[in-house]
Amino acid sequence: MNKNKMSLQPEVYDLIVADIKKANENISHEKFIKGAKNGTMGFRVMFGEPSQLLYGLRKAIFNFLVMMYMGAPILLVPFCSFVSGRLWLLVGIGFSYLFTHFAIWKDSRLPSRWKSYIIVVFGLICIVYWIMHSFYFFDYLTFFFFCSLWGHIFFRMAENAQHSFAMKVLIENKDAFNAAVEKNIIKIFGVEDELMKENEWKNWEIAKNYLDQGREKDTEGDYSGAVMAFSQSIEISPCTSAFGDRASVKIKLKDYLGAIDDYSEAIKRMPTKADKLIFSQYYRHRGDAKLALGLSNEAEMDFRQADQLAKS
Repeated sequence: MNKNKMSLQPEVYDLIVADIKKANENISHEKFIKGAKNGTMGFRVMFGEPSQLLYGLRKAIFNFLVMMYMGAPILLVPFCSFVSGRLWLLVGIGFSYLFTHFAIWKDSRLPSRWKSYIIVVFGLICIVYWIMHSFYFFDYLTFFFFCSLWGHIFFRMAENAQHSFAMKVLIENKDAFNAAVEKNIIKIFGVEDELMKENEWKNWEIAKNYLDQGREKDTEGDYSGAVMAFSQSIEISPCTSAFGDRASVKIKLKDYLGAIDDYSEAIKRMPTKADKLIFSQYYRHRGDAKLALGLSNEAEMDFRQADQLAKS
């Protein structure tokens, strides 16, 4: 998602800029052109919108499309309301802007992506309605649908236009490309790397669902079901919390060896800047599991490590 410089903390801004510079390192205009044309390289505008790169006719076309979904409803809907004599058609302005918002789905990680499909459902409902009652443009349901379709389509057209036009500007205009790179406006990325990151994120979303299911089953007392859910989460996208949660359930099932293995894996995977309290709990709980197996010396070492982390 594009960021506003003014809304970022200085340290966050510095990290983003450092990441941009690293990504753009050794990327010449010629190399970018070759990568863009063969589909192996793309770009992302990190601060602002791609439209800031546009000029001339392309800028004019983009502005026209924006006016079509931003300004046209305010003019056209009241006109239709006046012609038909139906005051309630003015609600169509709200429908147009609402479905403009629903069209925002350019980042698949957004939880609101499902909203982009509402227009399809709306259209299917209208088709059934037209079959049953015939088509009349100034009928409320029909008119609101076309208002919604208007906002949805023109927003999507504007979004697609600004991205495709910006790519053409960067390819055709070396000065514009160099300026965008020097000002840290764009971040160049390899398409395959980006797709890999996207797949990793999707896997994490699926794994997190299983993680949540496991925690829910643990709360309900379904420990076997919890272990199964945590195992599915780990199989898709292994993470520290999944191993830690599964270890906790295994202790409840008195599977102490399994709990020790999972806590050990969780400890090994803990990030450098991890919450030391959670880290210490993993050591303490692993110590409890070892103590249950009669491994008192090893358990004592874990307890000492847990105390040190808790105090630091």
